Amino acid sequence: MFDYAQYKSLTEKADWRGICEINGVHFDSFGTDKEFDALPKYIESGEVVFAFASGVMKQTQTSNFSDIGVNTWLVILTSERFLFMDAALLTSSIDTQSVRLDKVQAISASQGFLLGKISIDLGSRLIVVDNCEKDAVKVIRKGDALIANCIGRGLSLGTYSADKCSVKGIYTKEQLRK
Repeated sequence: MFDYAQYKSLTEKADWRGICEINGVHFDSFGTDKEFDALPKYIESGEVVFAFASGVMKQTQTSNFSDIGVNTWLVILTSERFLFMDAALLTSSIDTQSVRLDKVQAISASQGFLLGKISIDLGSRLIVVDNCEKDAVKVIRKGDALIANCIGRGLSLGTYSADKCSVKGIYTKEQLRK
């Protein structure tokens, strides 16, 4: 069940464990403790966090110079964007990538025997986060329905109208009104 007010309250309190509990997902901070600690500094005023996943992503152009190979990234689905965070191992610097939800063309979720993979298609590039917990992958994947039904209608998820936006099978108009 989706309760926007509950997600908003937990985001304001920086209760990341509570958000995972709502989603029925184990709170996994392995390799992402620094990212979770820094997350409140990166959330904009009024932005609401809906889901998390952690996994590995290859080094990007924005990666720290000391990063080699793959790094553990935290993927955050918010009311406005996907936020990707990677804290450096030896310093306090944090790499971030932000993708507005209206730029997302598709979200794919693959599940292997033990772990899963999230692929976010932006049209011009594909962001792939591998070795994620399978349950977290499912929750992030459900974000695609929210994006398709709300952003596709020109609505900001942070200021949506319950009469105009519902996600079949996940949210009802009554649940969105809460």
